[in-house]
Amino acid sequence: MQYVPYIAILATYALIYVPRMSVVASAMKTQPGGYNNADPRAQQATLEGAAKRAVNAHHNGFEAFAPFAAGVLACAGRVSNVELVAIISIVFVVARTGYIWAYINDKANLRSGLWVIGLLSTAALMVLAILGPRL
Repeated sequence: MQYVPYIAILATYALIYVPRMSVVASAMKTQPGGYNNADPRAQQATLEGAAKRAVNAHHNGFEAFAPFAAGVLACAGRVSNVELVAIISIVFVVARTGYIWAYINDKANLRSGLWVIGLLSTAALMVLAILGPRL
């Protein structure tokens, strides 16, 4: 169990790139002229539908990663209840995985709910780090 939070950091890092490497890359290849390696961000800006939502999910992955990783690492030296940190970390990864799926598939309410679960998971890690040894 002691490695689960660190594995969750790695999984969260990988999840940043899942929508970009799958949906976005595929959509860019099908555009006139194919994948524009000279200016991929400009090409991404022209995407619509699921591909555009995948770009947005990719960008949101960067936003969510740092606070989550900081929360896990803050708990590392302060919280003796490793199982609790592991469970919260797993909840975060599951919520982020569902978030990506919901975003790409245009399930806005589900996406927002999963985003809140991820946000609360990160906040819980931060609070645990503050409470530290009391747990």
